[in-house]
Amino acid sequence: MAITVAVISQSVAQRQHVARALGDTPDLVVVQQADDLKALRDLPAIPQVVVLGIAHLPSVDRSDRLWKALTGIRKAAPGTRLAVWFDEADAGATADLRAGGVTGIVQWSDAKGDVWPQLVRTIFSGSQFWSRPFDTLDQRRAEVPGLQPKPPLTRI
Repeated sequence: MAITVAVISQSVAQRQHVARALGDTPDLVVVQQADDLKALRDLPAIPQVVVLGIAHLPSVDRSDRLWKALTGIRKAAPGTRLAVWFDEADAGATADLRAGGVTGIVQWSDAKGDVWPQLVRTIFSGSQFWSRPFDTLDQRRAEVPGLQPKPPLTRI
């Protein structure tokens, strides 16, 4: 049985690249490509995996649209696996993603080879996929004098 995937990003070139890489894989079916997470509302069911691309990943702020949308997906479809790719991120933002239930994290510059099918299959199976050791990088950032660790996302 094929794994259903939505690819969401405002970067048309990146979104099309990811969707093409996934679409070329027989066991993965891209059911949605869009520039906004709101497009998921138009589907009869939220796909099994949602892959979201963001140019700049901000640290958590509960009033931010991105974090509200991710929390909304987790609430509406708790079985859906979430992955995020980004170009750059605020300090601690990847830790915020992990605390919010995102199990796949890729920095765009790390996206080489068959990373997209591997990412989707890995997080669909219930494992985590990171393109680099974000846990270590976030830990180092938290050790910088004067920098306070970010609170975890609260699930609603």
